[in-house]
Amino acid sequence: MAEALLTLQDILVQYGEAPILEVPSMAVHAGEVLAVIGPNGAGKSTLLRVMGLLEQPIRGRVTFQGQEVTRDNALTLRRCMASVFQEPLLLNTSVYENATLGLKLRGLDRQTARQRVRPWLERLVPLAHEAGHSMHSYYSAKHQPYEYYSYTIFVAEVASTFNEQLLSRFLMQRAKDDRERAYLINREIDAIRGTIIRQTMFAEFEKITHALCEAGEPLTVECLKREYGKLLELYFGPDFVIDDELRLECLRIPHFYSAFYVYKYATGLSAAIALSERVTSGGKRELDDYLSFLKGGCSKWPLELLADAGVDMTSPAPVETALAHFERLVRELDELL
Repeated sequence: MAEALLTLQDILVQYGEAPILEVPSMAVHAGEVLAVIGPNGAGKSTLLRVMGLLEQPIRGRVTFQGQEVTRDNALTLRRCMASVFQEPLLLNTSVYENATLGLKLRGLDRQTARQRVRPWLERLVPLAHEAGHSMHSYYSAKHQPYEYYSYTIFVAEVASTFNEQLLSRFLMQRAKDDRERAYLINREIDAIRGTIIRQTMFAEFEKITHALCEAGEPLTVECLKREYGKLLELYFGPDFVIDDELRLECLRIPHFYSAFYVYKYATGLSAAIALSERVTSGGKRELDDYLSFLKGGCSKWPLELLADAGVDMTSPAPVETALAHFERLVRELDELL
């Protein structure tokens, strides 16, 4: 067996005269899952503190990655670990400030802390996105019989991107300065560009290529590059540099092999933006309408489910609302920069 990641030998922790924890020998290996169980007062929390190098025993030897833990190296080794506590400790400030607190206490400068935290904040978005899918599945399965609980793709991306909108609003409301707000606005602008505008371009490419097939024209590489290149120029304008390789991008989009899927991303986010504005500016009724949508599964046609929630996808209104929101974000970013 490989060398243990963490070992404890002849450990004793006592407060006053009372021994709290005694561990003759213990080893934890990489990839191992260890569960500690026992009644209150058995020393579980003390053991975890000793293992996490948060408490030093009065006797015994602790090693981490083959290195004995001493007073001199305990801080350095502890920074190679992470502890997730049962009750979270959050300060009454922004998400960013909470995330950078530990780095600031360690003396890292503001720029370095920002660079380290930013990738982790980005992971909040997919987490919120997938939580939307989970909520949709949970409510649908709970309130619909088996044959009606599985919702269609047309509404699948509404709940997920609705959650993204709520998260974006939450973070922007708590941005501590213009720089942080500009970063968050830029992220949402890029999300709308990539989901509504770019996916619409993808959908138009699908429509064109299917029409070419129906007309009997073979879809050669040159044909695909020509048609995709036209759309790149149309959608991104003359100031966007289009190299020859970019015209081949159409060949790597897996959704094109599931015909007419991509437009549902654009309609989904458009509906989500309109719904999020309706819910956040409304009251209990608007919230209940949205929750009823989550509970609907496929008990009605997708357009009916969305209409009941307050969004008429047979009209241009939801797309216009989404693009108006996009325009406001672009204007605000321009002012901030």
